[in-house]
Amino acid sequence: MKQLRVLTGVHAGVHLPLSASTYRIAADEQADIQLVDWHAEPLVLELTENGQVLALASPLNGSLNATPGAALNAASGAAVDDATGAGAPMADFEPRRFGDVVLCVGPADDAAWPSDIELMERLMRPVQAVVEAAAPVVEAAVTSGRRVLAWGLVAALTLGGLLATVISRHAQAARAAVKPEPLVGQVYRAIASAAIPEITVRAAGERVIVEGLLPDAAAAQTLRQLLDRFPVERIEHRYASAADIAQSISDALDTPGLVVRYRDRGVFIVGGRAAHPDRVRDASTRVAADLAPLVRGIEVAVAPAPVPESVPVGAMLATDGLQYVQTRDGAKHLSLIPESIGELSDPPTPPAR
Repeated sequence: MKQLRVLTGVHAGVHLPLSASTYRIAADEQADIQLVDWHAEPLVLELTENGQVLALASPLNGSLNATPGAALNAASGAAVDDATGAGAPMADFEPRRFGDVVLCVGPADDAAWPSDIELMERLMRPVQAVVEAAAPVVEAAVTSGRRVLAWGLVAALTLGGLLATVISRHAQAARAAVKPEPLVGQVYRAIASAAIPEITVRAAGERVIVEGLLPDAAAAQTLRQLLDRFPVERIEHRYASAADIAQSISDALDTPGLVVRYRDRGVFIVGGRAAHPDRVRDASTRVAADLAPLVRGIEVAVAPAPVPESVPVGAMLATDGLQYVQTRDGAKHLSLIPESIGELSDPPTPPAR
């Protein structure tokens, strides 16, 4: 297990657990990790079985190395082998910059993480090295420019008042231009801080859609209480408990011997034994379509079982030589008990004289 942290942008402070899988990071709704302020090319993070995190190019957007210049690529985190196209591993506690968003990976256990400020300082070390290398050149330029500075000081004092006025006006305009955080960002940050997994947040006009599958009903109740702090008319609830969905799938299949469990990322698995596995697969396909988009797929791993010889009976009643049977398909059957048939076939005994 690893942990992904967002250090800058709308989602700064978000901590996301990563398991051995691939995750597509982008701003669109189809992304596994949706960052609404992601303006770089989509990124694919792969966590291998040995715990290594690789930053790969999205298969839909080509090479990840889209920023010209090797030094700038290293600073932005887009480390790609130009010969093979393979992504470079992301080391723990070494932040990478992708456009305006800075990401960092590390252990997901109780290991102590550096502070966000320290992580950002590590990102800026290459820039600091360039500044220190240029220091002698700057010092020489300062020495030769001191003469010019004396003459320019008078002009600078003259223009100081005007410059202060211009700066003040620009600062006021900048403060006026700052907009409050969008509602989608507020909701995303609240859910991420509560560490609720497998929930996506997206904007739809003036509304915010919250959707996904939760492990149990208690988690669903926690999420609903968390969303109550936001305007009710602007939040659309499209989430459910995975346990409830699994029970709904089991009820819809209505086949004894099947076990339905939730795997992850909207996929359920149907196991067990059934007399007709093909029918179970067809029914699972129909159920998955009915429960979309919460259910992304139902995988069937059912072993064949012997076909029962007897007809499943839902109810049976026998009285006065008449037998009533109702099978599970709803059909009703009336028949005479064999003993009663034998009794009817015997001639009546004449009364004794």
